[in-house]
Amino acid sequence: MCHRSHAAYGGHHAGFRPHFGRFGRHGHPFAQAFRAPVNIEAKPDLYELEMYLPGKTREDFTVEVSGNELTIKYNGGNAGTEGPKWVRREFAPESFERVFQLDDSIDTELITARYENGILIVILPIKPESRRKSQKVEVG
Repeated sequence: MCHRSHAAYGGHHAGFRPHFGRFGRHGHPFAQAFRAPVNIEAKPDLYELEMYLPGKTREDFTVEVSGNELTIKYNGGNAGTEGPKWVRREFAPESFERVFQLDDSIDTELITARYENGILIVILPIKPESRRKSQKVEVG
């Protein structure tokens, strides 16, 4: 299993680290060779996770939350079917799994996902009581 911190994804964002403590636990042996690229954007009331996976269908994705783990699986279903005799094949995995650790500030009951234009988008709402409040600080 491979664990990576948020720092591998472009640095630290205030409040970001607690929501995603580790990245990239692999479940399928093929996953060692394929790692779907992920962007995670912090917004005031949610995080938006985008996973780049062109040429797939939404029916082949499974997005699950168990406790504080978000699991994204893709099962292409190509195994065992007659197809091209590839000389080299570096994309189009038959299946993979990614697991993301969430903390208690994510409202796991309201997580949603959709697949658009080759990108799986997962919306991770932040509980209202966990959102950062802004305040003005007087300069003396």
